[in-house]
Amino acid sequence: MVRANGAPGALYTGRLNEFALECWDVVKARERSPSLHRTIVRLESMRDQLLAVSAAD
Repeated sequence: MVRANGAPGALYTGRLNEFALECWDVVKARERSPSLHRTIVRLESMRDQLLAVSAAD
């Protein structure tokens, strides 16, 4: 997946996407990772703010 020089190999993106879609569970990961939990909370807050601004227009 990674070349000898550390650069991503040709299959890197495809394999990473496959893992994210088929194996990774964001809910479980969020429970185990405080930083991921904080990131999701912040993104949800930003989404809510954008939706509120959009609804006000």
